[in-house]
Amino acid sequence: MASPEVCAYAFTLQIRDETVVPASWQLKVGLLKMFFRKARLMVAAGDAVERLFRLFGPLGGVPDKVWSDPYAMGWVTGYANTAVEIYAGANHASLGDLDNVARGQIISAGWERVTPKDRQMEVLRRCQSFVNSLDPEYQRGFEAAKKTLLYEAGFQDDPNDLDIASATKRANMLAQGGLYEGLSERSAVAGSLTARLFYEVVT
Repeated sequence: MASPEVCAYAFTLQIRDETVVPASWQLKVGLLKMFFRKARLMVAAGDAVERLFRLFGPLGGVPDKVWSDPYAMGWVTGYANTAVEIYAGANHASLGDLDNVARGQIISAGWERVTPKDRQMEVLRRCQSFVNSLDPEYQRGFEAAKKTLLYEAGFQDDPNDLDIASATKRANMLAQGGLYEGLSERSAVAGSLTARLFYEVVT
């Protein structure tokens, strides 16, 4: 997946009449662009996680496991991170020049959108502890979410992947019963992947 490279700190900027904007002004323009770009990516992260959590409604609400289990937290973080990468690639909003602090703020915005305010600090600290300790279950959840979203977006098509093969078989079976009526096959398989690798694990 390729993201266009955006140079935020170019020394000069060519405008329509081909005059050159001084470097000091370009720095200000670059910083302003970076601010708005980060804000857009924070919204994208929040929208992605909110979409994921919305489906907990029919399942009886968000289970407590989501706020503490390393696999569940890895999934949510991986889902937000991959959604942001896909959004950035589609909207010419490169992540390449954002430091780790900015990236962390973007992903945190996803969690903050769905976490009760009185638990936000607790949840973010727990998530960070899983990252720092290289928790294998956290990483497994992260990679499972990444696989699911990349498949849904058309960036991953491995017929030999056991999860995708199983989800495809399941989606085809459920489609025969009319469950996925109106959805493309890829969306149906992505739905089955999400159910199998996330909802059924954490509920």
